[in-house]
Amino acid sequence: MKRFLYLGGFTVVVGLILLHNQPKAIEENRQARSALQFSATQQVEQSQPESTVKPGKKVATYQTKTEMNASDTHSPRGLVEQLGNSSGRSLIVAIKLFWQTCQTNYDCIQQLEGLKSHLSSERWALLANYFETNQTWQQQLSNLVFNQHQSLSSRVLELKRKANEVWGNSANILFADEFVLYDFSLQAEKLRDVSAQNYLPMFNHLMQTWKNEEHILGLNTPQAKYEKAISLISSQVSPNERKSLIQSLQNRYLNKTQISQIKQRQQQVFEQQKEIDEYQSRLEEFKHQLEQEYRAQPYSEKQNWEVYYQQRIEDFRRRFFEI
Repeated sequence: MKRFLYLGGFTVVVGLILLHNQPKAIEENRQARSALQFSATQQVEQSQPESTVKPGKKVATYQTKTEMNASDTHSPRGLVEQLGNSSGRSLIVAIKLFWQTCQTNYDCIQQLEGLKSHLSSERWALLANYFETNQTWQQQLSNLVFNQHQSLSSRVLELKRKANEVWGNSANILFADEFVLYDFSLQAEKLRDVSAQNYLPMFNHLMQTWKNEEHILGLNTPQAKYEKAISLISSQVSPNERKSLIQSLQNRYLNKTQISQIKQRQQQVFEQQKEIDEYQSRLEEFKHQLEQEYRAQPYSEKQNWEVYYQQRIEDFRRRFFEI
C-alpha cells in the first residue's frame, strides 16, 4: 500500500524510504521516543497543491508556518533572491508565496514579465508552469506502483526517473531535500549487514559523511542520532551484542536523565507484557474449564450457553484486572 505526505507542495512516497526495521529495533525506537518525548523535526504540510489562477480572479491566500517564518522572502528583493538561488523546500516556499501574492494583487502576468530579467530561463519556466507541472507530477505518482520485493535502490531510481520525466532538469532543484533523504537512506541501509564489531565506527562514519545535511535528515540532535542508530542495528547480531551496542550508543548520545527514562520505560513495557502474558494464559485455562462444564451440561440447559459463557468471560476479566 502506498502512503503519501505533502512536503512543501510535493508528494513524497513514504513507503519508498522505509528501511524495513526489524520488530525488535522498532520496539526499541518506540520506547526511546516515548521516554525522551522526541519532537518532530520537520513540518509537514497537509494541503493539496493549488491550481494556477488566471489574473483577475480573486483567490483565498494560504500561508504556511514555514512561509511565515521565511521573513526574507517577504520583500520583493528577498523573494527574487529565493526564486533565483534557493532549492528544495525553500524554493517551493518562494514559488508558492509569489503566486499567493500576485493572485491577491491581480497582477500575475505583470509580475512574471518583471522577473524574466532576474531569473534564468529554466527557473522562470519552473515558476510560470509550477502548478500545471505539479498536477502532472501528482498524477504520475498516483500511478506509480512498487513491487513488494523491489529493492530500495531500484525504488529510488524509479522515482528519480519519473521526477526527471516530469520536471526535467528542475527535478534536482525542487527535490533537493528529498533526494538527500533518499540517498542517505540507501547508504544507511548498508549498515544492516554490518557486524556488531564494526557497527559503531561505520555508524560514526555515516554521521560524519552526512554532517552538512543533518537538518534535512532530522538528525541534528543527539537523541535523533541515537534513535537512528538503534534502528539500523542488524537483526543478525546476538542479544548480548545488541545490548552492548545500545549501551555504547546511549553513553555517546544521551545524558544520564535520558538513559534513566529509557530504562524506566523499558521496565514498564516489560511489566505490561508480563501481565498480558499472564492474562492470556489464565484466560485459556478458564476457557478450558468452561468447555468441560459445557460437556457436562444436560442438552436442555445448553440452549442458553452462549449468553452464560460470555457472562463468565466478562466476570473473569473484571476479577483479573481488579487484582
